[in-house]
Amino acid sequence: MIKLKMTENFAGVAISGDFNDFYDLVEALHEISIDEEDTKNSWYYDISIRVLGLCYDIRHAYQGDRTVLLEENGMDRDKMKWHGIIAPESNVYYECHCIYPEMVCNMLAIDKLIEIKSRTLSKNRYFELTDKKVLWNKSLSILRLLQSQFVECVKEIHEPRNFSRWFNLVSGTSSIENISHSYIDFVNISYLKLDRETRLKKLNIYTKRVTEFYHDPDYRKLKRELEQLKKEHGHSDFRLKLDYPEEIDW
Repeated sequence: MIKLKMTENFAGVAISGDFNDFYDLVEALHEISIDEEDTKNSWYYDISIRVLGLCYDIRHAYQGDRTVLLEENGMDRDKMKWHGIIAPESNVYYECHCIYPEMVCNMLAIDKLIEIKSRTLSKNRYFELTDKKVLWNKSLSILRLLQSQFVECVKEIHEPRNFSRWFNLVSGTSSIENISHSYIDFVNISYLKLDRETRLKKLNIYTKRVTEFYHDPDYRKLKRELEQLKKEHGHSDFRLKLDYPEEIDW
């Protein structure tokens, strides 16, 4: 089963699972992604690209390019002797990391993309989330598990009152499809500059910077800069180059 936990220094979340868990999760993320030629849902293409960035790390994890974990599976010599088999005493799990603000953005984006996929599956404008084709869809169930695991891992480190505020932020009405790549990069880098204790204290503040980005002065400033670049160069395909740290102390 897919599991999530906050990293030791609260830089982000650690996502872990076995080969099949990660393989199925990658397939599910691809299933809800928006194709470049999908003009009907083109407004959601940018957040789909962001989600595929998470998908990239998960795929490389189960290919062995990230962290590999060994966990005891309950097998021992007595059980092997009883069943007449030789079996490993540990299972292999894979793990990758995602910066905290990035993960909040991905969870909101997945929610939007699930809505679009549900509408397509059910062909029902009003009751798509309760349609049997949606309720029993394997990929959507896997993605809901990912989201619920994210909620649980944040709950474990938050005091009840702070968690309640956090939960209201991530479960409210979102317009995450309007957020810019450059702004998310800016927030990620800003968050990583904080020390461990400050990250924990400002978890809700940075959550709000993502969920209610349109109120953030930094977002409005960045938006003005991008608009100016569009006017100067005559096209809209701009993303400010922001440098992430070479190594992250997760």
